[in-house]
Amino acid sequence: VASSVGISASKALSTPPPRVVGIISLSEQEGELEECVRQFIVGGADKVIACESDGTTRTVTAAYSAHTKGGQPHLTLLTNSTSFHPQYASSYSEEDASVNAALDLCRVCDLVLFLVDSSSVTSSMAINASIGGRGGGSSIGGGMSIAATSIKTSANTAHLDHLISERGDRILTAIKAQGMPTPVTLIVHKEIEGDGSPQTIGGGIIDLNADDAMEDDDEEDEYEEAMSMGVTTHRSSKSIRRTHIRRRAELKKYISRFASTEFGENSKVFEIDIATGTTTGGSGDLMDDIASVSTSATSTATTKTQSETSCAALIRMLCTMSASGTSWVADSPRPFLITDGSDSAPCKDIKTVQYDEMTQELKLTGYIRGNSPWNVNHLAHVPHLGTFAVKHVKLAGSGSGGDQLPPIVAMGRKQRVKKNDDNVTMSSNSSSDSGILLAESNPEERESLEMFASPDALEGEQNLIGFDDDGFDLDGDGDDLNDASGKKSDVFEPGTSRPAGWSDYQSAWLDAIGEDEEDAEDRGELAYALNKKNGDATTVGGGDAFMDDDVDVNAEEKRTLLAQRKQDRESDLQFPDEVDHEEEGAARDRYARYRSIKSFRKSYWDPKENLPDSYGAVYHFASFKATQKDVMLDMKDMSDIVMKKGCGVGVSSSKDGDAVMDDSEDEEEEALARACVPSGAYVTITLSGVPSQSYARLSPDTILSAVSLLPHENKASVLHMGLSQSLKCENDPEVPIKSKDVLTFRCGWRTWQSRPVFSQNNLNSDKHKFERYMPTGGAFFACTVFGPVTYAPCPVLVFREATESERLDSKRREFLAHGSMLGADADRIVLKRIILTGYPTRVHKRHATVKYMFYNPDDVRWFMPAGLTTKHGLQGNIVQSVGDHGVMKCLFNAPIKQHDTVCLALYKRVYPKLAPTGDEEAQHLVVL
Repeated sequence: VASSVGISASKALSTPPPRVVGIISLSEQEGELEECVRQFIVGGADKVIACESDGTTRTVTAAYSAHTKGGQPHLTLLTNSTSFHPQYASSYSEEDASVNAALDLCRVCDLVLFLVDSSSVTSSMAINASIGGRGGGSSIGGGMSIAATSIKTSANTAHLDHLISERGDRILTAIKAQGMPTPVTLIVHKEIEGDGSPQTIGGGIIDLNADDAMEDDDEEDEYEEAMSMGVTTHRSSKSIRRTHIRRRAELKKYISRFASTEFGENSKVFEIDIATGTTTGGSGDLMDDIASVSTSATSTATTKTQSETSCAALIRMLCTMSASGTSWVADSPRPFLITDGSDSAPCKDIKTVQYDEMTQELKLTGYIRGNSPWNVNHLAHVPHLGTFAVKHVKLAGSGSGGDQLPPIVAMGRKQRVKKNDDNVTMSSNSSSDSGILLAESNPEERESLEMFASPDALEGEQNLIGFDDDGFDLDGDGDDLNDASGKKSDVFEPGTSRPAGWSDYQSAWLDAIGEDEEDAEDRGELAYALNKKNGDATTVGGGDAFMDDDVDVNAEEKRTLLAQRKQDRESDLQFPDEVDHEEEGAARDRYARYRSIKSFRKSYWDPKENLPDSYGAVYHFASFKATQKDVMLDMKDMSDIVMKKGCGVGVSSSKDGDAVMDDSEDEEEEALARACVPSGAYVTITLSGVPSQSYARLSPDTILSAVSLLPHENKASVLHMGLSQSLKCENDPEVPIKSKDVLTFRCGWRTWQSRPVFSQNNLNSDKHKFERYMPTGGAFFACTVFGPVTYAPCPVLVFREATESERLDSKRREFLAHGSMLGADADRIVLKRIILTGYPTRVHKRHATVKYMFYNPDDVRWFMPAGLTTKHGLQGNIVQSVGDHGVMKCLFNAPIKQHDTVCLALYKRVYPKLAPTGDEEAQHLVVL
């Protein structure tokens, strides 16, 4: 049975998947222009399969056997306005939905066509037309004739800048930040197909079929000189055609220069002429005549034959040119799938998206793409839906039994009726109703769907990946903070908490202090009280009601908070990290969690010290780079095994009838090969455990994609990203981005919200300085955030979502920054620095009396071990306290000047936070 299934399946797996071509309009006209170009390309196809719903075409797969010449014979055409756009239409504005849909489209495309509508050039001229008189010729804008639109002497191309709309510019910015497949810029000339009759406007007769040769420019120069004097005249067809040719040449030059700037010097620019099949006479309204002549009468005669020639050349280029998807998709070992249709738009007789609410199973049908086979024991992620386990993979297509083929391949073939062999009994694996079973997952080898760790205190740590028990004390005694019953004691005991600023070694001496000794020194009571506070007091700052979605503030309060944030940002730029200490409070209490370090680069800071509870729920890596290297090698070995042994249930055992193989390595390889499905197969993937509430969030009109995750990529950890802001990022300068603001991260195939921490990325230190606000102006910075593990290289895009009130004010989603993934490391230390400042009142050589840093002698004695610096580069320390008002004597390494400023730098470690959710008791990270 296995061999029979393997032979029949091999026929269906021998055809490569169609090349995916995305169509994105950069002009103002979007949906109509994209569909027009798609129908233009489909017009030259031999076979076409279209998936439609409510009169809208979602996907089109076409075969071009006559144009390939050894290239790719099949193309799948997807437009930006109909493929992924319906998923965003209800949640975002029209422009934001187009940007998000373009990002999804370029993620799965091998080649993308960027459309530029040339008709907008003449349409913009006609828009300013004014009626001047029909007897002696029409005029445009204060006596200028419509024929005076020649751009022969125009050295400035500002009149062409409107060709790329604001939406198109935003799409290009986002796509270039994410990664772009092979681009082709397509100039679309929509010509009106003439019927051989002359077109007239304003009494001027224009013969579109005239065959006069082009003369020199004297006639046109005289004509333009007459127009500059306000004289209206008739223009000959030769002059009109000459202007049209020059206009097209200038347009081609402008777009070529634009494409080389945006996509590189070797980018392709192609022109097509689409005949609309309609004509406009001169008997209508004058404004209609002007628009008609702008697109028809001022162009060369475009016949149906010319349109077919243009179509054939475009198809030949799409089928034969070298094209590949964006590098982080094409080069990564993550296979993915795109459905041929949507829930409401089946592909011919195959329903490509099926959901069973009773069993909570989702079936997706399409081609497996990528450079690696699909392992059914790996988890699958469906964008906008979530991550789920794969139940099994079956062969899909048209036909019956073992003759199932992809629809575009099976279309037009005669169905052959095969007689069942009496000696072969087909099992349920090759049922014609459910398709041929290619691979089935093993629950014992399947990865866990749990994103967060639940460590058991009695069994050591279970959230460590890559650690060896020999090198790390996973079951060490450490500090015993629990009693025999396993519950935390509510009574303070010496040694259970570290006094402010003390190390492990220093705090250990508290156990030796007798209880009969009475003094006022802190033995950990303050640290114990601070540690008992809820809400992770070790994180930076407090809540920000301005950016928290769950805090309701009115418009007046919001303006006040925004003004305060802008003021704090300006103060931080002018006096970085400097803080004001109030005279009433004690500095030793307010800054109890801070400590002083001698050298930011060389001083040691324990990465496992006083971690928050949230770090106990995420996974830690001993070496993320080593783990990633091992995973990539395992994926390469899996591909080699599939090439050697085959894949799916058709893999035969290596055991002979007389001998039993005891080689466990061969058995593991065979089990791995049976769990894999090759790239290029047209299959139906069944995902289990899909909640109905999650599936209800999907639009029935959107096509779906699914990607196979690599090992550990569903585990939550502390991610670090290298980001920067380009000139085209959309950050509102009036609203500074603060650390721990709720932001949206689009990392590769997955998207989630979190509250990040910004920091500098120091290459020569294991500690990194915290940034209170997102750096602007193109500076590179690091972003630390909770999220699912993602292996590099992977692009990262950061957005700030508009609130409900801002959406009502037509405020759009802001694209803040972009960059790439650095890795996952929970031990990366981010330190927040504060600077206490004082001013010398009396100086004598190296000695100075400093005031206004502290306001009581206890604070001076508390911070006496800390080192001092000055803004002029001196170093020193506190010698003694003077008086009762916080005045102190200090000694420096060089003579100090009267106008210098004395600084005391203190540091504490800060951590990212999860985005707020409805359930505050459980750890949540919604990854879509």
